[in-house]
Amino acid sequence: MKNWFAKKVNKDKNLQVELASIYPNNKGLKDVLDYIDHDQNMKEKQLHQILNYAEDLIKLSASEECEEAETQPIFSYIKIFTDYIQTKNVIHILSNSEFIPIGSGSISLRDSYHHTINDIFMDLLGEGEHHLRKFKKRYTVQNGKHPIVTEIWNPDRITNNIATIGKGIKFSKRDNNTFEHYDFNHRGTYIYPLGIVHVDNGNHSINAGMLKSEGHFYIDDIIDISRKYNQYYFDGTNIVDVNNNNKRFIFFELGVIYEIGRLLLRDNTPFSDEIKNTIKEKEY
Repeated sequence: MKNWFAKKVNKDKNLQVELASIYPNNKGLKDVLDYIDHDQNMKEKQLHQILNYAEDLIKLSASEECEEAETQPIFSYIKIFTDYIQTKNVIHILSNSEFIPIGSGSISLRDSYHHTINDIFMDLLGEGEHHLRKFKKRYTVQNGKHPIVTEIWNPDRITNNIATIGKGIKFSKRDNNTFEHYDFNHRGTYIYPLGIVHVDNGNHSINAGMLKSEGHFYIDDIIDISRKYNQYYFDGTNIVDVNNNNKRFIFFELGVIYEIGRLLLRDNTPFSDEIKNTIKEKEY
């Protein structure tokens, strides 16, 4: 079998990667992906390519073909990345439980993975202020259509909810325990202009609804982080503060969603009137 990736050496201050004899199999792909992860130029190229596709999809929203679409194409595109985040997190939790032991301590998967959303997107980008608005009418989030990220953390709850929630499943004296919204349990926030819903309560049941593309839930709040796009950008690896060049590493898929949000801020045509009108309302 011929090599499909030429021998290449990447020199860094603390890194020297040599890729030779790489074949088109799982190991070969892993080696290439590891190489790309350490190549900033390649990460930037990947980001730009993804954003080019996003721009094309945003433009479609103004077209005759999509003007009455139930789900605008760009939000299905964003869902690719939120679904990846969700799946990646589920696999980590099922493999390691909530905490990964490190030496005499451990690291929390929930706190670590959702740090970007909780402490950067919704805090640092809002300078600690919650630029919240209330929907006049509760916003309906469809588990199978909207880009959603939930703060799952417990492997038993993940599997138990998969086993007990769904059309045709008999559970707790119910012959059809399909997903239902419960005010006491389900809570989330719409993040504008990212176009995603971040769930912080009812995480595992909503995750089950997402996996089965069943049901919907309601949210009251929307947070607007648009004012910070002049200060922060994603470079393919880090969120960068243009004022002082401070950098914070975040996962690529989260940075992609952030930069798609920048495109949607420039052209908000894909957003529903419900979202646009709520954003215009006074903060509380």
